[in-house]
Amino acid sequence: MKTIKIAYKSFYPKLNKKLIEESIIIKILQKHYNVEFSACPDYIFYSRVNECIGFNNGIRIYFESEHINPDFNLCDYTIGYEDIELNDRYIRSPYYARFYQTDYEKAKNKHKVDKNILNTKTKFCNFIYSNGWGANPWRKEMFDLINIYKKVDSGGRYLNNIGEPVKDKYEFQLSYKFSIACENISMPGYVTEKIVQAFAAKTIPIYWGDPHIIREFNPKAFINCNEYTSFDEVMEKIIEIDNNDDLFLEMLQQPIHTDEQIKNNRYTENLEKFLVNIMEQPIKKAYRRSPSLDNKKYEENLKKLMFHSNNFDIIPSGEESYFVYYYVAKINLSLFKIEEAIADLIEGLKLNKFFNKSIILLLNILVENAVSDFEINELLKEIYNFESKIDAEFLEEMKTKLEGIRDEENKN
Repeated sequence: MKTIKIAYKSFYPKLNKKLIEESIIIKILQKHYNVEFSACPDYIFYSRVNECIGFNNGIRIYFESEHINPDFNLCDYTIGYEDIELNDRYIRSPYYARFYQTDYEKAKNKHKVDKNILNTKTKFCNFIYSNGWGANPWRKEMFDLINIYKKVDSGGRYLNNIGEPVKDKYEFQLSYKFSIACENISMPGYVTEKIVQAFAAKTIPIYWGDPHIIREFNPKAFINCNEYTSFDEVMEKIIEIDNNDDLFLEMLQQPIHTDEQIKNNRYTENLEKFLVNIMEQPIKKAYRRSPSLDNKKYEENLKKLMFHSNNFDIIPSGEESYFVYYYVAKINLSLFKIEEAIADLIEGLKLNKFFNKSIILLLNILVENAVSDFEINELLKEIYNFESKIDAEFLEEMKTKLEGIRDEENKN
């Protein structure tokens, strides 16, 4: 069996081991090849720009995790959400079809139930999310509006109303009739694990997100908010199902995919052909990104704005590097990665505590994302009083204080 050397970089480094184990990409590769994870790979699978630039000599395969469009100047191939045709360089494979395979298998069998399932559905609706940053406001609005009818149990860190975050999402959801499955944005093709996990627990998803979701899943198996002209109509449907056990059971017994969807959406089969095509080419012939001087300059300019990852570090040593942290913070902010942006600014201010651009950007981030109506003027006054002697210890104290305010807001 042929050996291939790969690097696999996840958008969520803390979940990297789980995502590797659950990834259909890795399972397909292991079916055909002896897969060796290497620091000097021939193939780099990545989901963030800074994770690929350190590898100059490998075949780069970008896989979308969050909705960040591929940059084909940097990658040779992409596995993504959009409907794009680009010869053999791109394949559409939704997130739910690539990860969380255990949940997906459970979801595909969720319709195999009888009326006894009604005895286990003792609770109304659940809502499980880690935070509200960067998400469409509709997520919170759904939670608030459904709560008017009946209490929705929030088991995540965001808007938690049950005391603490749940340890096992699947087990928690099993006793509920409905699950709010709301994406952070609504974009064609962008379908994450949220609706699949709701199906897996044998609940009825109340879904908002991909406007074309019915090409992925059986419309008779879930409540599709995109189909209604107002949320009042959505609520009428929720109440109707909630008060009619026969209708609830009928929806549970609907398979998640129609026969037509199974026929047309051969994601695993198509992904397998896509990956094998890449691996079976001689490496030199598998490159697709441009070798032009302009493209190399483009990549070099990006490097100047990037910071270290697991395999390389391009931040210069010494105090001259403080400005790099500032620009990296701006990149993270544009990607709605608020915590990372704050951490970058703090690191930069440790090197130069008088760099006003970092101080001002930090203030803006904290005020816009962590504080709303909580004595903003007093907060700014306090921070500016320390501006001439700002240091890392003070910034850490300020960050802790603001996180406490934000958590208090979420509870309310």
